[in-house]
Amino acid sequence: MKKQKRNTGSAAVTVIKTILIYTVLTAALLFAGTRIFGILMNGKAKAETAAASAPAAEKTATPSAAPTIAPTPTPTPTAPSDTAIGTITIGSSEINVRNTPSTAGQLVTTVHAYSTCQVYETTVNEGYTWYRISENEWVPDGGNWLTYKSN
Repeated sequence: MKKQKRNTGSAAVTVIKTILIYTVLTAALLFAGTRIFGILMNGKAKAETAAASAPAAEKTATPSAAPTIAPTPTPTPTAPSDTAIGTITIGSSEINVRNTPSTAGQLVTTVHAYSTCQVYETTVNEGYTWYRISENEWVPDGGNWLTYKSN
């Protein structure tokens, strides 16, 4: 009678190899997909920028027979006041600081609980009272997140 060879470890090795191959392929596909998505999005942004600037380029390149009209001066934006109008004291939890007085504004940093900040301007937007604590830095108050004291 012939003895049969038993490969007790070969099935486990095959499963491990298969899992490793799938893991490597998945990682490679995710990386490639991320790169392709980034390239597509950058290409779209470049195309939109080129399309937006194309009419201006055409106007400057084409000579005009019409009389020249002096351009209307663009008003200079006023700088935000640097005079503090009050102070805020943050409540018991830290609060997000955004670059505009909007929840859609970019997150700049956070202010730690119980911190005090100078306030230079206030506005109401999206149901919150927003306090400007620095140039392009706004914190919201939902009613009980902080305490405001005017000067």
